[in-house]
Amino acid sequence: MLVVPGRPTSDGLTWWVLSEDSGAPHVELVGPDGEDAGVVIRPLSLPQDGPVAKRCFLVSTTALRSDSVYRLDASRNGVLASASSRTLPASLPVGQSFTVALGSCYSIANDPGLTASYPPKLHDPNGRDPIRLRFLGGDQLYMDLTASSGSPIIVGAPDPWEKYLAQWERLQFSTFLRASPNLVLGDDHEFWNDYPHKSAWLTWSESERGGPVGRAMDRAFSLFQVGLNLEPGAVQAPPGGNLGALLGGVGRTFSLDVGPLSFFVLDVRTARTRYDAGQPHFTAVPWLSAARAWIQGLRGPGVLVLSQPLVEERAGAFARTFHTMGDVNLPDYDDDFAALWEALFAAPHDVVVLTGDIHWSRAYRIRRAGASNRTVWEVVSSSLARIPGPASGIGEATGKVEWRTGRGNWTRDYATNAASTYTTLSFTPQSGGVNVVARAFQVSSERGVGASLLSRSSIGLT
Repeated sequence: MLVVPGRPTSDGLTWWVLSEDSGAPHVELVGPDGEDAGVVIRPLSLPQDGPVAKRCFLVSTTALRSDSVYRLDASRNGVLASASSRTLPASLPVGQSFTVALGSCYSIANDPGLTASYPPKLHDPNGRDPIRLRFLGGDQLYMDLTASSGSPIIVGAPDPWEKYLAQWERLQFSTFLRASPNLVLGDDHEFWNDYPHKSAWLTWSESERGGPVGRAMDRAFSLFQVGLNLEPGAVQAPPGGNLGALLGGVGRTFSLDVGPLSFFVLDVRTARTRYDAGQPHFTAVPWLSAARAWIQGLRGPGVLVLSQPLVEERAGAFARTFHTMGDVNLPDYDDDFAALWEALFAAPHDVVVLTGDIHWSRAYRIRRAGASNRTVWEVVSSSLARIPGPASGIGEATGKVEWRTGRGNWTRDYATNAASTYTTLSFTPQSGGVNVVARAFQVSSERGVGASLLSRSSIGLT
């Protein structure tokens, strides 16, 4: 049994449950007025799914108090599992901090002690866990690497259901999952390196999205991860009576508000085409349109969550041709890349981009060349546990990012290439804007030591 807290709202909570078998678990909600809550249990699987899928359920709890802690107890065949979560405040008054965590790229074979270092011991006058949301920005597992050594699986496609089950049931990872409410994005390693492009090293990888291996991995990703993103109310009344349409749509790209903050999660991986397709896109056309509309309609500072950085360069010609090293990046999709940057610099308020993928962590501030009216911030957190190999370089202190219709200049606030890191961002509304403190933490391999603070940056959003 495993209970993982998913998406919170101000009056509801979503929970993901791995049952002991294909039978629905018995659940009990413990908390203020928990006995009066609306509780619905829904299977994530369809009749044609296999035995592992049939163990996956979502629990929706509604009619809850805002800004309150609840615990869900789930049991099946005498086995009990629990997790706690906390509803969101309806809005944030001036001076009240709201802290989120950010992480990506977790190789279970190389975890030095994440569960003992998360969450950080930040000061909270009420003694409560300060993390209100956690964004897992992709590569939560490495489908194409062995769990024991982190080496590539060169021959024979892995069984995605067994890969998920083995990692989600490992104590070192399940404890981490249970520690905070999770919102997730998928990236290439939920499939294979540089998905949907074929890898030169993996004989089983496919050459574009839509093949049988990719479809199987996408289905497993949906049931083990995407369900965490669904709103409690949507879980209770899904279209067509099952969760399928939600798992392929609003579970992957969606917005969430905690006024004056607004968050938007944009999937730039699972609907991606090849970069050299006739009409290349790094996301679904309606999803990019929704992101641009969200940016244009901001009534306060925005937080855009992606699985790859916007401050990036196009992949080199050799890598683009043979897929032997590196990845195809967002700038390789000229139209989508330009559209997103243009929207950000035309936004009515500042936006901070949260992302991962690159195996080093940083905070950049970006201004459009020749303009001074808007700042875009980008905070990268990677990796939670780095795959084997040399540390990435952290580059220069300043630089530029270019797109088809413009150019931006960036300045580094901090950068670190520690092997195991995560980041917290504390948003505090102030008169006329929101102050953000970003902190990068290093996971310690020493038992009981906990995380150490690597870097700190103060960001002002208007």
